[in-house]
Amino acid sequence: MRKIFLIVLMASLLSGLFLNKWAAPALAEPKFGGAFKLAQRSGTASFGVPLNIRGKARDIAVWCCDSMVQRGEKSGTYEGVLAESFELSPDKSFYTFHLREGVKFHDGTDFNAQAVKWNWDKVLAVKDVRGIFKKITSFDILDDYTIRANLISWDVLILEDFRHEASSIISPTYYEKNGEEWCNTHPIGAGPWVLKQYVPRLKYVFERNPDYWNKPFPYIDTLELHIIADPMTAMASFLRGEVDGLNEVDMVLAKDLIDKGYKINPLITGGNYCIYGNNTSLDSAWSDIRMRQALEYAINKERIAESLGQGFMESSYEVLRGAHATGDPGTTPRKYDPRKAKQLMAEAGYEDGLKVKLTVLDKFYGDYVVAIQSDLGKVGIDVEILKMPGPIYQEVRFKPCKGNELRWDRARGYSGNGILIYGDSDFASDCINFPAVKRPEGFDALLDQAMVEVDLAKRASIIVKMEKLMYEDVFLVPLWNVPDIEFRTPDLKWDHSIRKHLEYTSGDRQLNYEIGWLDR
Repeated sequence: MRKIFLIVLMASLLSGLFLNKWAAPALAEPKFGGAFKLAQRSGTASFGVPLNIRGKARDIAVWCCDSMVQRGEKSGTYEGVLAESFELSPDKSFYTFHLREGVKFHDGTDFNAQAVKWNWDKVLAVKDVRGIFKKITSFDILDDYTIRANLISWDVLILEDFRHEASSIISPTYYEKNGEEWCNTHPIGAGPWVLKQYVPRLKYVFERNPDYWNKPFPYIDTLELHIIADPMTAMASFLRGEVDGLNEVDMVLAKDLIDKGYKINPLITGGNYCIYGNNTSLDSAWSDIRMRQALEYAINKERIAESLGQGFMESSYEVLRGAHATGDPGTTPRKYDPRKAKQLMAEAGYEDGLKVKLTVLDKFYGDYVVAIQSDLGKVGIDVEILKMPGPIYQEVRFKPCKGNELRWDRARGYSGNGILIYGDSDFASDCINFPAVKRPEGFDALLDQAMVEVDLAKRASIIVKMEKLMYEDVFLVPLWNVPDIEFRTPDLKWDHSIRKHLEYTSGDRQLNYEIGWLDR
């Protein structure tokens, strides 16, 4: 299976919902010291072994483990982290990474080319389902601080693999001494903080790495993550000053905090929530494009977003989210029109309606799912909602929908720094996402062109063509974005003296706490 990342140019940086209450001026010089405490609803028991890191575990792992490169300030560029520099060979057959010298892992052992190869060979060996290193054949050590990555073929996002959490670098010595299970909860990288305490399902405590290679960072002495499952308890703790930040804030509670005077600086993250069905089997109603069109006409996106979204949800009428910031695809949005939906259903032979099952991951389930059920019912689509817990949902997610089944999912979305990346290729025909959903004719060819087009303007013109194909074919029905919402106390400041260090990692919702400091 090809490893393809879909890129969409964007005009603005959108990365996670970041809120604060005051706008006090920052001091001229950052301060060292202090403790910053975060609260969120859930934790993870696997944040130390790169290959085992998933989802929000990355937010914790990056405090301890650095990657080889990061996304640069300029759109589509990358810059070194553990690599001091790197270059692509003239024939685009390999990358050469020149490593930083004198870097130590938290256990005191040396970071060098041998350690990097040990880490990256593990990624190659397992053929990670996320597609990491799918275009790489092998790694060669040229000397203690130079390593070469040999490529099967090149595309504009090969370097994305080298900034991914799965390819971040940990100490081989520590891993081989203690084993994978132990290392899952004891990350030993070369990052800005060192794990000092881990209480399962309760607390993570990290202390400043005094030997961090990237001086003078970090400024903060201690980072703590507290797991508070009840959102009301977490909010009360925040308001009392017991914690300095909140992750995973419910939209209703976020609205309440704003009503109390907290100001919002919107930086929206995440991808489109969407629904889709099997459009390849003739026994599926969704194989008829008129039924797919009717599905979108039947849903009152604006009403649901306005009434249930508390001002945070944004209705969407594009498949490749952010495409309209790149250019005009020339598509016509299918706005709410139940009469049009009924007309199309009648033309497709479903004048009397039909019954369908809607499969939903339990954490995606909410009042807006019930609202969709109500809207579809009004045009004759009788929906039975099947709410599934994560493990069961993952078993069926990558299998084709049966019959008239609909599935609720999220097509990953906004990245910062002018690019939109769909990891592991959400949309290529040979990817694992949206099974039994046929891509429109010509889409894969355009995607392949975009992947090797270096000129950003030319790539942009390809992307709007892709969006036009996808939306007009109703590849899936985009609904809206439901953002992650976060709050921070106003005394967390940022050192912007070195421009390449941004508050958010470019294209991610992950805050770069190493450049943060506390005005206390």
